Amino acid sequence: MNSSVYIFGNLGNGYAQHPMDSNQSIFQEMFAHLKGKSMIATHRDTDLIEYCYLRRLNDNKYIGIGVSLNGIYLDNPADLFPMFENVFSSMVVNGEIVHFENNGTITSNVTQLYKKQEEIDRVVLLVQEELNKRDAFCEKLPVLNFGVANTDFKEFSSIDSAESINQAIIGYPWVFIYKETKIDTATITSCRGVFLRMNKSIEEKDRELLRLNVELAKMKRRQRNTLLFFFFLFLLILLGIVIWIKVLFP
Repeated sequence: MNSSVYIFGNLGNGYAQHPMDSNQSIFQEMFAHLKGKSMIATHRDTDLIEYCYLRRLNDNKYIGIGVSLNGIYLDNPADLFPMFENVFSSMVVNGEIVHFENNGTITSNVTQLYKKQEEIDRVVLLVQEELNKRDAFCEKLPVLNFGVANTDFKEFSSIDSAESINQAIIGYPWVFIYKETKIDTATITSCRGVFLRMNKSIEEKDRELLRLNVELAKMKRRQRNTLLFFFFLFLLILLGIVIWIKVLFP
């Protein structure tokens, strides 16, 4: 399938996009409509249509994965979330651009995309492979309804009718499909559990190491105090001997 793949978002140092082109304004407009944790946004301009998955991270960060198609559209909107969520899941597991924080939340691991070119190439290839699996669901774009203003949009929930979503995607310049529950794949949920258990184990070992360091410090103080006691006892004995020999019985 002939497509262009984009990765974009705010990873902590302003807007970033790969590749950088005129679609920047489209992707930023999509983010302006991101109300919750995740959504699929589409934009149509004559024969061009963009499908984008946006996922909110922490501290108003977000990441987007998008594809741009020319003259065709995906006639299976129910499959959009699984398609993009699998790609996002792969990115989290790989940990180069986004990764788990200590508390199990997902955040960015880099502020600029150009620093992770190898990972970008991997994700682009993965998205293209996912699209190729869906060739059977591609249809030719019908003529655009020019009676609709280029600022008009439709909003849906991910559980809404696939048919109504599809009709909106091919007929409106903007469509936003929101998803608030079950936004993580089984892979992310499983990896998060492993990650949290590992962190808990590390924290327990750190606490045990701290306790042992405290005990060691106490032992060193006791040892130092014992040495000082015997040193001063030796001095007292030596002083006693000197007094005995020099003063009492010269």
